[in-house]
Amino acid sequence: MRTLGKVRHVAGGMLASLISRNNDLGGYWALGQLYVEADPGTKTVVLGLLDGSARTGTPACAAIAARYAQFLRRALEAHGMAVTELAHADVTVNFDVAPDVRLWSDPYGRSPGDPTLCTVTLALRDGRTAVARQYVHCWRHLTLLEARSTRSGAEA
Repeated sequence: MRTLGKVRHVAGGMLASLISRNNDLGGYWALGQLYVEADPGTKTVVLGLLDGSARTGTPACAAIAARYAQFLRRALEAHGMAVTELAHADVTVNFDVAPDVRLWSDPYGRSPGDPTLCTVTLALRDGRTAVARQYVHCWRHLTLLEARSTRSGAEA
């Protein structure tokens, strides 16, 4: 069971990194850029972490999928595991959804943006699965209205 605990730890770390305001791509919040590139019908982005692929294949999605595939490999290696021990690994972001109050990060509605559910799912080959999820507020990225990160556009 220790292995599942390690995988849960990795999933939680990936989720915390994904929703962080310090997670930028080209100087702008990565989650907001994913919102722009989400599937218009479902308002969803799915990133495959085993191969670093994005279902939509758009530029920001592809860049963030590749970044988190590397993050996954490094995090697993830090716990003495290999990515080959996983059968499935993905990040799913559902934008503008009705929030489940139990998972809501700001139950008082003080933050602007649409309710967004971020989920990291890591499944071991034996079928055990670690899932980390959290609701956040997210606006679509708007270059003309947002200030670029002071980190000179460096990726987090």
